[in-house]
Amino acid sequence: MGNEIQTHETTNVRGIYSTSESFVHFGVNNATKVDSIVVTWPNQMKTVKRNLTVNQTIQIAMNTASKPSHTDRIKKGDVLFTNSSASFDLNFKHTENSFNDYKYQVLLPHKLSQIGPAMAAGDVNNDGLEDLYLGGASGYRGHLYIQKMDGSFSDNSAVFWEKENPYEDVDALFVDINNDGFQDLYVVSGGNEYPSNDVHYADRLYLNDGTGNFSKAAILKLNRDSGSIVKASDYDNDGDMDLFIGGRHTPHQYPLPTNSMLLKNENGQLVNATQTLAQELNGIGMVTDAVWNDYDGDGDTDLTLVGEWMPIIFFRNDNGVLNKVVATGLENETGWWFSIEKGDFDKDGDLDFIAGNLGLNYKYKTSKEKPFDIYYNDFDSNGSNDIVLGYYQGNKHFPLRGFSCSSEQIPGLKDKIGKYDVFAALEIEQVYGDENLQNSLHYKATTFDSSYIENLGNGRFKRTPLPIQAQFSNINDIMISDFNKDGDLDILTVGNLFASEIETPRNDASTGLLMLGDGTGNFSVLPNKESGFFANRNAKKIVMISNKKQKKILVANNNDNLQCFTIK
Repeated sequence: MGNEIQTHETTNVRGIYSTSESFVHFGVNNATKVDSIVVTWPNQMKTVKRNLTVNQTIQIAMNTASKPSHTDRIKKGDVLFTNSSASFDLNFKHTENSFNDYKYQVLLPHKLSQIGPAMAAGDVNNDGLEDLYLGGASGYRGHLYIQKMDGSFSDNSAVFWEKENPYEDVDALFVDINNDGFQDLYVVSGGNEYPSNDVHYADRLYLNDGTGNFSKAAILKLNRDSGSIVKASDYDNDGDMDLFIGGRHTPHQYPLPTNSMLLKNENGQLVNATQTLAQELNGIGMVTDAVWNDYDGDGDTDLTLVGEWMPIIFFRNDNGVLNKVVATGLENETGWWFSIEKGDFDKDGDLDFIAGNLGLNYKYKTSKEKPFDIYYNDFDSNGSNDIVLGYYQGNKHFPLRGFSCSSEQIPGLKDKIGKYDVFAALEIEQVYGDENLQNSLHYKATTFDSSYIENLGNGRFKRTPLPIQAQFSNINDIMISDFNKDGDLDILTVGNLFASEIETPRNDASTGLLMLGDGTGNFSVLPNKESGFFANRNAKKIVMISNKKQKKILVANNNDNLQCFTIK
């Protein structure tokens, strides 16, 4: 009764041989009546029961349901986004190459070869229309699509891009590097298919001749690390664009921290200046995203980055040198952060942040008191390091992975322990030894909440979890804009992680999410049926693209079709 609402989703058939009971239970405390029960069936028919007394069982069947009334349906004109994928003249489908990451690391928590596709929008021929680059997986070429006046697209220079298909494109950015007034293209090489330091992990810079034709250019002192993202800013205020490049991981050596890079623009030539201007980017971790910003309001551009098994890290710009900030209030907020964006969400004049994390709907759980953790060491002295994931049950610390997988990685466990029930009862220290664990690379994740990061001033921040709907899955990409045109910044997110290890169900509960800001740092969720935005695939990137008539939101999905939503 009153304003209280309960929701429940039920599916009675799950898996091959398992079935759930066909009952849904609601506890209503001291209430004696319920205003209504509303059931929406898979065929979108609806059953409504009103003014019900409690303490009873009600039987409801789909064949007695009826069509929703006009008041229940949301008209297309009322939503903020319209799915226009079918009419969008760009038939792109990302195809993921087949690669078994677990051949190299049996206990890897998720694959690292399925991070793409890259996606970037920019006007490459200065005709006032935004064009699009969509990257390919290893063995598949990237596509440069040129937009025409009628809103259609042509696939440009297929022969040129075909030569680049051995690379795994995980991020891309249109940016004028040589200051000739034309948008050049930077593409980040990533994935997990090649051994460390392979030439196919080298990023690529393509210079634009002004007509949309590109030629490959050199980058000096370039690292060969499997990358994640590229972000541009004239951080040293010398009139040209510099780049931050995130290093995602060291191939086949998860979770070994890898290097990120600061590429300084010297008269149109990109030079790796990390050793002289940003030394703490070396071995910084497994970076997934970053944003240039002036978080301290001193007039120069700083850098904030996030990553897996990392806290949210701030680098202060001190006369062109990037120095890691030690005390921000977030240094112990370690998570599996996937994304970050900026905006003044509380209208107090400084920049706040939205950070996308793993979410709270995954098998892995954590807290500061009982963290989810990982150890990396050569536990069986065979010359290669092993992964050990740990979790707490009560006050006991157990290995996450089962005996079968664990003994596949370390065959000696079969002789040492022998039986499944014995392994299940042993804590992690008893299985792997205190000394081995103490000598391991060790990371802890203390939070999996996707969060609003409020700037408190004086270099201090406060983390507040986003609404529960934002925790249903991980958030891979974030777009900030005033979508409902009320003067306050809103948040649009996409996510999911389909490449989980075999013992963990994939993260697939994200359907895309619009959170409306109120200008004070609070956010309310607009349901999919009211926003019109529904992106339930393995969504990795989101961009806004425009022509002279309208703006569209594009969602790039791993191993799936591009989606398009027209903004009202």
